[in-house]
Amino acid sequence: MVLKIKELLHKLRNGELTVKNLVLSSLRRSIELNNSYNIFTCLVKEEEIIDQALVKDEELMKGKIMPLHGFPVVIKDLIDLKGYHTTGGSRVLLYYPKKDAAIVTKLKELGAIIIGKTNMHELGHGITNENPHFGSVKNPLYPKRISGGSSGGSAAAVALGLVPLSIGSDTVGSV
Repeated sequence: MVLKIKELLHKLRNGELTVKNLVLSSLRRSIELNNSYNIFTCLVKEEEIIDQALVKDEELMKGKIMPLHGFPVVIKDLIDLKGYHTTGGSRVLLYYPKKDAAIVTKLKELGAIIIGKTNMHELGHGITNENPHFGSVKNPLYPKRISGGSSGGSAAAVALGLVPLSIGSDTVGSV
């Protein structure tokens, strides 16, 4: 199921869909498919996602809606998410940031809910997304082929319809 932004907003606005159901479905499918495609280096704890989703559903009931209201979003594991590791696809970079990156802060201000961090080419310097530390991301359309670019995990998450959008980065043309 490909998640289209306009359709999601419409379904959220008219009550056909709750944020809680949307993000939990996205998280559970991400967990289910990660073993097959190796997209994620980590996923956010379900309890945190539910708490955020309930707040967004309450806002909807009050008529407050933001451009990315309750949308599940993933970010490349080069971008800091408070409390979750940042590796840059490398074992030498591993750390736990004390605050969110500016882009994560902005996404949250727009209403997005970050559900995970995606696998990538080590340090973002490569075009294959083959990673010696975390394994390679498989191409959703052709699993025996590479996902391509250093942001292959971010692209694969969208291609599989796990999230309506994701954030990558561009060192040498990967996005």
